[in-house]
Amino acid sequence: MKKIFPKTISFLLVALLIVGIFVGCSNTGTNNTTNDKNKTENSTNNSTTNKNESINSGTEKTFTLDELSKYNGTNGQPAYIAVDGVVYDVTSNFPNGEHHGCKAGTDATESIKNVSHGSGILSSSPVVGKLKH
Repeated sequence: MKKIFPKTISFLLVALLIVGIFVGCSNTGTNNTTNDKNKTENSTNNSTTNKNESINSGTEKTFTLDELSKYNGTNGQPAYIAVDGVVYDVTSNFPNGEHHGCKAGTDATESIKNVSHGSGILSSSPVVGKLKH
């Protein structure tokens, strides 16, 4: 009886290992979860893209000063500024539409010079278009 017991345990362990491999390789539930996650990420990315009017489509948006003024960073609007004719999305750096006296929704070419770090903030800000002169 002592010799049969270890063989039975070994057989059961091998059987469990094989079943575990089959269960682990079965990924139908994993694909659905992954697909749902990707759909959620894509819809989040699309809504962010639409909200900020990103120019991933290859066409650059041209803003008039009047249009730019709508993007003042208040009431849920993104914050855009123009510097040297280029319009930047500075939403993450302009809480409530202002940063060290520089106001969003404006041509900030002159006022950005008064900010301690100058135009350095623009290196991390996405370009969303250009300013119509």
